[in-house]
Amino acid sequence: SQLIQVPTEEEYICSILPTKLENIIKFLNSNNFILEDSYLHMYVKVNEILVQKIEGYQIVNAKLEQATEILQLLRNTFVRITSELPKEEELLELIKENKILLILNNTNDICGCVQQEVTESGMMIRHLMVVDGHKGKRLGYYLLQHSLQNYIGKESVLWVKSDNIPAYNLYKKSGYELDGRIMLNYIL
Repeated sequence: SQLIQVPTEEEYICSILPTKLENIIKFLNSNNFILEDSYLHMYVKVNEILVQKIEGYQIVNAKLEQATEILQLLRNTFVRITSELPKEEELLELIKENKILLILNNTNDICGCVQQEVTESGMMIRHLMVVDGHKGKRLGYYLLQHSLQNYIGKESVLWVKSDNIPAYNLYKKSGYELDGRIMLNYIL
């Protein structure tokens, strides 16, 4: 019998990267830089979308008076160093441009949100999150499908944290595929 050695995340990433980039990673590792996060790039060509409503929830455009709560939810969910969260004035502009969608329950509590950005080929999902007490109810899927419905025939792209398996599975279920691009965030 022979033991099979499973590569570490870093060994796996290095095995699929070009040699020059591998040398850069070795340099960073040997000079006390620490791999903070890695992200995978995913895309989907949006086909017909059937958005099924979930009883007790509705999707609406965010309102200016909800900005503080939205910003707090984003800050509590995403890593600030690597997630490029919008500043308050940027968030207000995104809300005015209807680029933030919320999912509310029947008491109008925010249960999740998504930030969309229009691109040349379609749109990019910047942040999609569901509040802890509401996970496991298909709200993320509902929110994502609702976001995609205006982009039939176009492309949607996003970056997903490589260790966020529930998010990766959500995107995969929605038709997203990996395109081979990886983003590595190092800190000193």
